[in-house]
Amino acid sequence: MDALRTLVSELSYYDPEYNKNDHDANINKAIRLTSQISMLVANYDRVRQGKPLVEPDRSLSHAANFLLQLNGTAPSKTAERAFDIGSSCTPIMN
Repeated sequence: MDALRTLVSELSYYDPEYNKNDHDANINKAIRLTSQISMLVANYDRVRQGKPLVEPDRSLSHAANFLLQLNGTAPSKTAERAFDIGSSCTPIMN
């Protein structure tokens, strides 16, 4: 978590809308950050294991790209769908 927190903080330096705080800019930042966090997690895990980084494939979905970058191979459609469904589930709050 420490590495992720630090890397997310560093991303703000590179954000093209760093100085903007209007609604549209914040939505754009949230979309970029969502994409970037999955890349950071996958790449951090690969570096930790001494594996080479994997470039994203713009033709793949967000879920498929995360799995590609994490595992180094393109996921099956079943794995992509399972990850996509699992990551969109919201916990039930009592």
